Amino acid sequence: MPKVKFWWDDPLSLESLGLSWSAAFGREFNPELWSWWLNQNPLQSRIIAAYIEEDGNVACFYTVSPRTLISPSGQKLNSGLMNAGFTHPAYQGRGYYLEVNRALHVRMREMGFDCIFGFANHNSHYSYRKYLDWNDVGLLTNFRLTGSSLKHQVSQDAGLVITVSDLDASGLNQLSSCVVTKDKYHLERSREYLMWRLVNNPAKRYRLLRGSLNGEPVCYAIYKSYADTDADLMELFFPRDSRIPRETALRGLAGHLLASGFKAVNLWSNLHTEEHLILEKIGFREETVTTHFGVIDFTGQDGISDIRNWHYRFLDSDLY
Repeated sequence: MPKVKFWWDDPLSLESLGLSWSAAFGREFNPELWSWWLNQNPLQSRIIAAYIEEDGNVACFYTVSPRTLISPSGQKLNSGLMNAGFTHPAYQGRGYYLEVNRALHVRMREMGFDCIFGFANHNSHYSYRKYLDWNDVGLLTNFRLTGSSLKHQVSQDAGLVITVSDLDASGLNQLSSCVVTKDKYHLERSREYLMWRLVNNPAKRYRLLRGSLNGEPVCYAIYKSYADTDADLMELFFPRDSRIPRETALRGLAGHLLASGFKAVNLWSNLHTEEHLILEKIGFREETVTTHFGVIDFTGQDGISDIRNWHYRFLDSDLY
């Protein structure tokens, strides 16, 4: 077995990485996107990646993007999103991918990481669960609202006024005093993180919905357009002192997107929450399974594999 190398000891060039990535996926490599993802994450002190080289090629590569995970008790955990792993087609079937994963996970334990999480497709789920201590949290489905399924439109006297703007630094300032969930495992939505993940994202454009009552903001949503027909809700935010009924806010935000021309509104919502029931009442319906959601727990976090203990959104995946 060739030696596993670590990026922080032996950095790769984006050119060599891109050649193997394109060979593995049959698509054009975007160096600007990868430079942003690998080099600009404000939560990392080093690029967390491992690889094997053979015959002058990157034979196998795997990286984890650092994140701050908040536990149900409010403790901040060192975590990371598992992503961007591949094996060059010329070197498949040699066990390189498992070896690279195991080696990086050992080093991450030594660095003080508490756990890592990921959204696995059918190609990677089997290996993660059978060989890499992956614990399934759940299968995530696309929760979808269309114009024909929308029920109980917000009445005119509800008084909720929705405005839309491009998401920028000033928009993030409005979210600084907001909450997204309570007593759940969830990724920290710090201003620094959102600035990198959303505003500085070179590949996608995000917008901000702002709901107000009597001129005071009571709810927000970040969304992006998908295929010019759907709106993907990345996350919902509520000021700490907001007293607007969640049903009024969710109807107003989703209804505004449909009224603006989108054919459907999509999001991830935990089945075991009051929010999910409200969304069902509005007209959201579960559709196809989109991904396996799982964790690799290094430090024995209580209840981390129980989906009832989680809050998750599209924002937490690197695909949205």
